[in-house]
Amino acid sequence: MLRLLNMCNAWKPRLPLIHAHTQVEKQQLELDRLAATLKQVETYNENMKGEIAVTRRAAYAVEGAVTALEKEKLEQDFRVDTLQVCVSVCVVFRVLFSAA
Repeated sequence: MLRLLNMCNAWKPRLPLIHAHTQVEKQQLELDRLAATLKQVETYNENMKGEIAVTRRAAYAVEGAVTALEKEKLEQDFRVDTLQVCVSVCVVFRVLFSAA
């Protein structure tokens, strides 16, 4: 019993060190978890950058297609207006020639 008491007394000064070591291990685990989370966030950010770049390129392609379609529509509108003028002139000539 005395020997056990002596052993306990011998370990008492080491208890703060054991407690500190346990705290260091807990903090190291938390640091490892945070590092893993940071890596996941960085990977996610890189993936998002890639997806944004793809979306941006697709948007530019669509914008170019829309611009081309708008230009084509303006040309069609011009042709329709020209034909309408021609029809109006033909109607006027028909009226003039039918009256004569």
